[in-house]
Amino acid sequence: MFKLAINIYLWSIFLAFSQGVYAEGFDYFAHINKYTKCEALQNVIANISSESEQDFYQHESHHDSLDSRIIALEFAGAGNYKESLVNKLYASYLDEYRVLLKESDDVDMFAASLKSPAKKCRQLNEMQEDVIRRKREQNKKANR
Repeated sequence: MFKLAINIYLWSIFLAFSQGVYAEGFDYFAHINKYTKCEALQNVIANISSESEQDFYQHESHHDSLDSRIIALEFAGAGNYKESLVNKLYASYLDEYRVLLKESDDVDMFAASLKSPAKKCRQLNEMQEDVIRRKREQNKKANR
């Protein structure tokens, strides 16, 4: 019985250590980059699809972009990155999309080409829905 308890204890230590090593090797920057790119993409779609500023702020893709920002900031915080990194990445991706839009001969065709990546971005957000919901609740409590 004592031998079994020692084995369980050693196995628990091994599992805890291996999980710690995995967490240290996690690439936060890659996830920050991915969600920030999604944020820019979703805002470009909202911008193209909107006829006014009010339409933009009510557009579903703009709301998706806010969710992407929440996740990017969460990864930034977990990886000890500053919010300014997320802001710089966002500005860079937004500029890239604006250049592509200017170079595009057909805005509708350009918007259509963004649908597939936008769908993937939405799926990424859906995978993080619990984080998004928790962060929104925290923000509501903070604003009271």
